[in-house]
Amino acid sequence: MYMHFGKEASAYGKYRNDLPSDLFSSLKQRGVSFHDAVTVDIGAGTGVLSRALSREGAVVTGVEPSPELLNDAEKMQRQAGTSLFYASGSAEELPAADDYADMITVMRAWHWFDREKALQEISRVLQPNGHLLVMDAGFQTGTDIVDKTITFLIERLPEGSVSPAGAKAASKQRILGFPVEWFEEWQSHHLSLKELYSLDYTVSFTNTEWCGRISSISWIVSQEEEVRRKVMEELAEMLVSEYPGAVHSIPHTCSIAVLRKQAKT
Repeated sequence: MYMHFGKEASAYGKYRNDLPSDLFSSLKQRGVSFHDAVTVDIGAGTGVLSRALSREGAVVTGVEPSPELLNDAEKMQRQAGTSLFYASGSAEELPAADDYADMITVMRAWHWFDREKALQEISRVLQPNGHLLVMDAGFQTGTDIVDKTITFLIERLPEGSVSPAGAKAASKQRILGFPVEWFEEWQSHHLSLKELYSLDYTVSFTNTEWCGRISSISWIVSQEEEVRRKVMEELAEMLVSEYPGAVHSIPHTCSIAVLRKQAKT
């Protein structure tokens, strides 16, 4: 079910690199510390979270199925000077031994997994009493630029393209953005919910950067190349016309589910 975000690897690395500044302090307040923790970051993409985890003192393996995104992640790691390991793999086939990890993290990717297979693998790799952190972050509607962009895309993309991503599309009820079905699935695989909360933050974009951000979302990535090119050219023209020289402050929300693997009794 993975979306091939490698088609827009450059935009993904440049414009989907935001994390809440208080993410790790909020986790520490809830008893989750990454210092010396053996951590597997699934769906690592270009390594934004993986590098942040490394800076927090974790021993990190970033797992990503896209060779394009892995290549960019390794380049960015060298530039940042962080020390971690990247591996080709997926949530459904983790390149890690049984009971390997103290922590498993997922950012902006759970809705693309075959969740049953992923949960079986996570249960295999995660140590008893280890933590699984499922996080999702994205921009919010309600500002002029976001609402106008979404309307623009609805009018130009094939019908049904602008819809919740991946498994979210089938869900009719959510808690902090997470489909209610996920909570039942986590519990059935002996992953107890320890904390559920969200963080609000703001990301600034120039018109060019906002175009880059939009080009990396699934609504655009899923289209044929010619459609993507045409729509993004038209969006850039609209932004220059409607918001010349603007810098947009876009509200974002990050939702975090902290789960703990129950020890066998």
